[in-house]
Amino acid sequence: MRRIQRFLVLCALALCLTGAASAAEYDGYLVKLNPDAPARLLDAASRAIPPTLEEVYAPAGLYRVRDADAVERLRKSGALLYAEPDYIVTIDDTPDVEDFDASLLDASGTSEEAWYEAPLDMEVIRRKDVTGKGVRVGIVDSGIFRGHEEFEGVTILDGANYCVPEGDPARNDVSDSVGHGTFVSGLIAAAQNGKGIAGLAPDVELVPLKAFESKNGAISNIAAAIYDSVRTWHCQVLNLSLGVTQDYITLRDAIEYAAGEGVLMVAAAGNLTSGEHRDSGDPLNYPAAYPQVVGVGAVASDLSVASFSFRNESVEVSAPGQNMRGPYHKDASRYSNGYGTSYAAPLVTAAAALALSIRPGLTPDEFRNLLKQTVRDLGPEGYDTAYGDGLLQIGRLCALANPERMACTVIWKNYDGTILQTADGVAPGTLPVYDGQTPVRDGYTFEYWEPTPEAVAGDSEYTAHFAPNAAEILSAVVEGDALSVTLVTPVSATLAVSYFDGNERFLDVCMEPVEAGAETALLPLRNGAQTARVMVFDDGYCPLCGAFGVTLAP
Repeated sequence: MRRIQRFLVLCALALCLTGAASAAEYDGYLVKLNPDAPARLLDAASRAIPPTLEEVYAPAGLYRVRDADAVERLRKSGALLYAEPDYIVTIDDTPDVEDFDASLLDASGTSEEAWYEAPLDMEVIRRKDVTGKGVRVGIVDSGIFRGHEEFEGVTILDGANYCVPEGDPARNDVSDSVGHGTFVSGLIAAAQNGKGIAGLAPDVELVPLKAFESKNGAISNIAAAIYDSVRTWHCQVLNLSLGVTQDYITLRDAIEYAAGEGVLMVAAAGNLTSGEHRDSGDPLNYPAAYPQVVGVGAVASDLSVASFSFRNESVEVSAPGQNMRGPYHKDASRYSNGYGTSYAAPLVTAAAALALSIRPGLTPDEFRNLLKQTVRDLGPEGYDTAYGDGLLQIGRLCALANPERMACTVIWKNYDGTILQTADGVAPGTLPVYDGQTPVRDGYTFEYWEPTPEAVAGDSEYTAHFAPNAAEILSAVVEGDALSVTLVTPVSATLAVSYFDGNERFLDVCMEPVEAGAETALLPLRNGAQTARVMVFDDGYCPLCGAFGVTLAP
């Protein structure tokens, strides 16, 4: 007990958000008082150092003092459990503003910029209308710009600013002067309103827990935000797009407290800073490296590990984190570009909220087991420190979390829309064996089942794909001022004759519809034409045979 009561002088270590580090500076000392100490000792301790004992989070016995003498007086009083410097945290990597091209929007309100939805297996989530409704997500970050168009209709609670003391008028100011928290919040919960990007869980309740003012924060801010996310805001999921390369007692205690209350926590695994080279193994990043937290690495659009993403044992799962788009914090209709494990973590946070919304009571251990069972293994087989267990697969994750809620009806249809077979209760991403009659279409041969993009929400549809049988051109001869073509075609088709001069320069094309079966068609010749090429196309302009060459004049 004497050892943990001694003052801990910790070495100066890099501290990072989005993997970037500040100088090893600190602002006073964090002290944790022994709740089991007699009341007279605690009272004496508080009187011994007024007014320098500042509350960080009193219910946890966490305070801050400004000088080492105060720490020593607390130690001598017998009221001290531990002390450590309150290190400053600096955001160095923040989003860059870019204009957004609204022409990239598709009918669902999502954009081609959201390249990460397909590799994350999000299609079934959108179709099944799983949106995270009823789940509260805390964002420990730089605040949020509520006025952005992407947050119209999104539930955002008041939250709090932990960069100032309790009772300060600015305590309620969670505005974002950096953009990091706004960007992260947008990836999770941007509205599906047709105006820009679409968050993966647009119906969650967001709680902005501001731990960074401008680009600066501190361990005390982060810890207070974590404690308060549970005790005051009752968050079920916590996003921590931040990290430090040292295991601080204060941070660890806060994480253990939240985990004990059943909070699902997700954190960024960390980034190499600009110009930094990977000479050896990357340092562990906390809180991602804590066993109670899911650490997230980043992949690029080709699903390779992003060059900046830390590679170490704190990486539990990977998600896209490069070429990301998010709301801009200074303009209601502009967007910014960003990269980093800070922007991979929110995708896993959204997945946790989605799973929790369809399986209330999901525990952190159960969530991590679901992750492990459903990821897409990339890189070396099994776990590795680059990808972790693999790439997040949200559709599979939610299907395993609640098979009944996510079950699909699979429908097989013929080319004309006739239903050939139906299967109910099918897990997303799987295709049962079709054991019905082989689809038939006159003049065509069945090839394979093709997914129907316009499938009814909640269902998977497959339509029979056919290839036309071959046509045959029997002859093509000149008869007066016309070209007589005799052919046999299995389906109604279009006969096309292209005319060329003596130098093989194209002159004109003539088309004529023909019925299925054997037929002879007359097509007018073109002045100056020396050769012709005859082809037959089906109604989709797919060629039914090779080109038939004709010499028109010697």
